[in-house]
Amino acid sequence: MPKPPLSKAVALRIELKEVAPLVWRRVLVPDNWTLAALHNYLQWVMGWTDSHAHEFEIGAGLVAPDWWIRDWKGAKRRRR
Repeated sequence: MPKPPLSKAVALRIELKEVAPLVWRRVLVPDNWTLAALHNYLQWVMGWTDSHAHEFEIGAGLVAPDWWIRDWKGAKRRRR
């Protein structure tokens, strides 16, 4: 039986928005991780306890909890 291909390391730069001074980390993660696995790892790397809203920006897309996206869309409508 063939072995599955080995994963490759991917370097990511993680930055916190709207924070001064800039807070960032460079991390190496396997290229086959899911966003859920990456989320759990980032919680650990940053010393977080999963107690704040967060999102992943992927190109023009946004991946976040449903409640966060609903709140964001509502706030955007209120600003118009």
